[in-house]
Amino acid sequence: MKYSKTKVKLKIEDRTYTIKKLGARDLNIEGFKLIRVFAPSAGAGIDAYRNQDEFGILDGSNTVAAMLQLLSENLTEEHYTNLTDMLLGSLAYDGDTLEEWSDHFDTEEFEGDFLEVLVWAFKENFYNFFTKSTILVSLMEKAKTIVLPMLEDNESKIENDSVR
Repeated sequence: MKYSKTKVKLKIEDRTYTIKKLGARDLNIEGFKLIRVFAPSAGAGIDAYRNQDEFGILDGSNTVAAMLQLLSENLTEEHYTNLTDMLLGSLAYDGDTLEEWSDHFDTEEFEGDFLEVLVWAFKENFYNFFTKSTILVSLMEKAKTIVLPMLEDNESKIENDSVR
């Protein structure tokens, strides 16, 4: 695991957490693993909107179930554990590097910080990967051209139905 020289800080009340961001190689590898995790779920949602019945009715319960099923199949416990260790592997608290981050969060004083720190570390590392990459942005723009008209069409059907 290689971390970059870039450090970022999170302040929670009077507590300060710091991480080093992931190095480019590890970030790239993990980013594409995450795309493989989320893409099938997104595809199931898009397909569901494309395959509404003739009345524009979408069986949301099956769609959500299918999306969650795909997500749970693709995000394994091992992947989640490795990703968490990777994101928090350089974690420091008030300037002191934590040898074992889980020991820190196992205490009553800090257990409430865990999820906030983990989500923050994820955003700090992957936000630019998913929003600044010209290739990924281009793919997301293409997906929007498919999804937005379907959502707008569905919204207008709902509005028309409520007027009647």
